[in-house]
Amino acid sequence: MTGIQRERVHQLWDSLTDFPASETERALEHLMASIAKMIGAGNAYWLGYIRLCVPVPDDPLKGLRPGAGRYLHPTPAHSESARGQTGQWNRRQVNEGYVRAARDVGQFRSFRLRKEMRPAYFEEEFYQTFHASRGFHDQCIVFFPVNDDYESMFNFQRVGVARDFTAAEEAIAAYALRGIKWFHRQVALSYGLLLAETPLTPLQRQITRLLLTERSEKQIAAEIGRTPGMTHKHITEIFRKFGVNGRADLMAIWLGKGKAT
Repeated sequence: MTGIQRERVHQLWDSLTDFPASETERALEHLMASIAKMIGAGNAYWLGYIRLCVPVPDDPLKGLRPGAGRYLHPTPAHSESARGQTGQWNRRQVNEGYVRAARDVGQFRSFRLRKEMRPAYFEEEFYQTFHASRGFHDQCIVFFPVNDDYESMFNFQRVGVARDFTAAEEAIAAYALRGIKWFHRQVALSYGLLLAETPLTPLQRQITRLLLTERSEKQIAAEIGRTPGMTHKHITEIFRKFGVNGRADLMAIWLGKGKAT
């Protein structure tokens, strides 16, 4: 990055602090538009990912589930595509693009699709249906883990121009999003995605995973080696952290039908 580029990012950070909390949506739009301009992206997409529990061994998406999202320049086609991809992700209809997005979960990361994926990937049905059909040539993607239960993703798209994003452009986007954890958290809270105000303990994460099964509280207690009474206290605390009244509400969040929608 050049000194001028770095200073532009610093000015962007300063400008975000001028938005009151009540105008987080407008601040998010400003952030996406500013970075898109810096790297020559035609559109941008923010998506909040919930990571509710310890991933099970057969989950290639490592516990990540998409919550709310927003395009810089929304259209019906973009909304339809987002719904379709969210449905595939939640049904674990996995493709290698999803697996790449979930790689190194829990760490700050960025990548460029044209650099990471096989050339044939861009000719296959998934990419042609969800991306090429909307004029996307390349995508520059940045993930920011706010805590163990939530990650923020920004996807910048090169539209209508057959030119790959460069390493320098990826570095600008990554740097611009790396230094504003406070803002990632503010956006998540405004969308109701940062459901647990404090991260779950390892035991609470284990219990949460079990609550998403058909096990009874008594069976959960036996599995974690705690008394039913102590287990119930942990469950009550988990519900409090996520702001839900019971297991049905917790399951609704996991399925994208509750507060995360």
